[in-house]
Amino acid sequence: MEPLERLIEIFSTYEISAILANDGQLLVDTFGVSDYKKLSEIPGYVDAFALVTTMATQLEQVVKDFMEPSQQVNECIRILLKMIDEMKPIHNFEVMQHLIEGRLYGLRWIDKEKQAYDRKREILEWKDFFLSYSNRDAFATNQEFRNVIRSSLGKSPNAGVESNHLAKVIAKHLRTHNLEGFFDEWNLKVGEDIHEEV
Repeated sequence: MEPLERLIEIFSTYEISAILANDGQLLVDTFGVSDYKKLSEIPGYVDAFALVTTMATQLEQVVKDFMEPSQQVNECIRILLKMIDEMKPIHNFEVMQHLIEGRLYGLRWIDKEKQAYDRKREILEWKDFFLSYSNRDAFATNQEFRNVIRSSLGKSPNAGVESNHLAKVIAKHLRTHNLEGFFDEWNLKVGEDIHEEV
């Protein structure tokens, strides 16, 4: 078993304070070395330990900040979504998911929270989107979000253009994250015009 897998297993079961207690005796025993300093000689251990410790610290903070298990579920999903949004390495994402499912899902949450987590976790696997928007008051919308639009599209919308550029920014952002979906950028009609045709 690789150092990362062993560390995930340990940190999924014990709190950091327990793992580091008695000069890291739990780690020493797990990896079969004579003392704590020898752990750094194991190939891949140092990087794996840094990664898992960072993730476990964040997870322990969740438990401190959110006493209610239902809040912990929401915060854990938020953390995972943020990692996807920030395009963190999939490796990091998987470590955090393993820790969540070991420390909280496996040891702390009852069936109600487990079911909520399972249901919400499906969001992480969604790949399709349908972007619904309106061109009504497009100029006002473009002005309100002009800095975001300029930052994303590289230009500010022209005055008088009745096209919702914020919708284009959202579609661009979704596609950047390998999502595919429907976005009718060219043929959208205002509701009143559709009503007249109908």
